[in-house]
Amino acid sequence: IYLPDFILAGYPRCGTTSLYQYLYFHPQILLSSPKEPRFFIYYELSEEERTFESEAIKKSAITELDKYSKIFKKGKNKVCGELTVTYMRHYQYFIRNIKKVYPEDVKPKILIALRNPIEASFSFYNYLYLCGRFENPELMAWVSESKNSDGQKNDNLTFFLDNYDYPKHLKNILEEFDDVYIYLLEDLKSEPERIMSEIFDFLGVGRIMPDDLGRIYNHSGKAKQKKRTWMMNQKSNKIRNALAKLIPEATGRKYLSKIRERQFVEAKMTEAEKAFLKENFKDTIEETAKLIGRDLSGWLNV
Repeated sequence: IYLPDFILAGYPRCGTTSLYQYLYFHPQILLSSPKEPRFFIYYELSEEERTFESEAIKKSAITELDKYSKIFKKGKNKVCGELTVTYMRHYQYFIRNIKKVYPEDVKPKILIALRNPIEASFSFYNYLYLCGRFENPELMAWVSESKNSDGQKNDNLTFFLDNYDYPKHLKNILEEFDDVYIYLLEDLKSEPERIMSEIFDFLGVGRIMPDDLGRIYNHSGKAKQKKRTWMMNQKSNKIRNALAKLIPEATGRKYLSKIRERQFVEAKMTEAEKAFLKENFKDTIEETAKLIGRDLSGWLNV
């Protein structure tokens, strides 16, 4: 059985696609394709838990060990890895199935990307709207719809916000895994060479910098046109699906991202959205700061 040496385990809208691209063309690394196989959690997810999975992700999920192993078979003499950003959210499935599949004395290295949860959750909502998972383009309108008659959050809203419960997820991962590297998206943006050097050292490969270092992949925001962009309509995008069969995923992303970034403008939070998200993530930010030993007070100044 061939298994990854490292796993980039979270979180959505935290720059993980950019890191995947930076690592993909490194000569000493083999990364999974599809990008997010979901192997360690997907078959255990309920329909409710799959609410926030895009159609493209559902189609590319791998649930059979033989198929998962085959991805890494050609990675002889390379460091193999995969990326699934919801492993952190479903840490209990992830940990349990890692123990089932890996030998008792072997565990993969874990990479974790963190971003201000206020910004990440807002970006995630806009992304899911563009993917067709939500009908309402405005976060606060959906929040209002997602409260019970007594004003309390319903299960759908609670589940959405729990995607970024960093302290709960991190505590469990840090207890189970020996080799964990945590980085902040803001550091990758401001000091890309330093962060990439630390990641290469963590993985045990040479410090070979990618030629697209600093470029942002998987843009999101508000679509310039009223209708959802064809790049994001993953339910019926025949053009995108046809291209995916002709060229490697990471190579295609290099070209398609140039088109994609021209289709969006920055999505700006309203004061109501800021207040709601700050209220929900204030404790999360404070607990995360203590857990990773970083001053994250600036995250509340969005």
